[in-house]
Amino acid sequence: MRLKIIKNTESAPNMGSIFGQDVEPKGTYVREKINDLPVESPWIEGKVEIENPLYINVTDDTLVSWKYDLSNEYKAKGQKLTDKLMRKGYDAIITTHEDNSTGEIILFPNSNFMLSENKILIKKLLRESLDEAMMVDEDYPLSFNMEEFKSLTKYTQRVRYCDEHLKKISSGSARVVYLIDNEKVLKLAKNNKGLAQCGTEIEWGGDSYYEDILANTIDSHPDNLWVEMELAKKVKKSDFKRIEGINFDSFGMYLKNFESVNKGGRNVYVISPEEDDFLANNDFTEKICSFMLDSDSPPGDLSRANSFGIVKRDGKDIIVIIDFGLTNSIYSEYYK
Repeated sequence: MRLKIIKNTESAPNMGSIFGQDVEPKGTYVREKINDLPVESPWIEGKVEIENPLYINVTDDTLVSWKYDLSNEYKAKGQKLTDKLMRKGYDAIITTHEDNSTGEIILFPNSNFMLSENKILIKKLLRESLDEAMMVDEDYPLSFNMEEFKSLTKYTQRVRYCDEHLKKISSGSARVVYLIDNEKVLKLAKNNKGLAQCGTEIEWGGDSYYEDILANTIDSHPDNLWVEMELAKKVKKSDFKRIEGINFDSFGMYLKNFESVNKGGRNVYVISPEEDDFLANNDFTEKICSFMLDSDSPPGDLSRANSFGIVKRDGKDIIVIIDFGLTNSIYSEYYK
């Protein structure tokens, strides 16, 4: 498909969630040129050849929500979302309206396009962006071949391959965890309960509402055999006080009280009224409680410091849950 295109060279203001800019895929945003009239600054024109676009029909009601729907579907946002779409073979997103006219078009680095102004710079930026996107699998050791790993059909084959090429950092009854690089880990399911826990983390790890309390999931197997997750530093109980302003032991008791009361029971631990009120109005605690309800997670795991880790977001340390695969239903089915 060949199109004439136009692009506004003035950067759009960052309006965050108002226009879905907090989750939208990264790329070159253009529109189709529908006439032969010359364009005026700050607009420039060009042409593109698109081989495999992802078409998304947009209505007045979904002008922004389609970005969140796409982000939730692929459990990613921004460059990571673009990377996943490119791995699916897409080289652009073309939004369309009910009258079949085109709306916003997002060109990925693997598409072939040219704009009329600053061609050398645009080519350079395009090449750099493509190189960055194609480096996703190169974060693994050079001896690790992702396509070979994905082709393995048995757990014993997968764990043997990972043992040979990656560093094992932990192992439990359900999953084994390997270090990929200084940003990612690979969680490999051992059995059905491991598959179930990977599935939970795949489901919730890309949820934009809980992104500030959950480690990001980066990639995953469609059958929940494994999940790539954001690497977090080990957290100490004192870090909860330093970063979130809470006493971790009291926090754990509060979560168990919260679950008991929410199920119609009474408090099972005694916390001073002042501390109970403080935790009830603490943003971090409120978000964790909300996640517990939405995901049906038991408070037991969330009362252990090793279920959490420290990551950098916008240059600041934040505490996130790194092990959130266990739900009450999974516990009942596999652990009782």
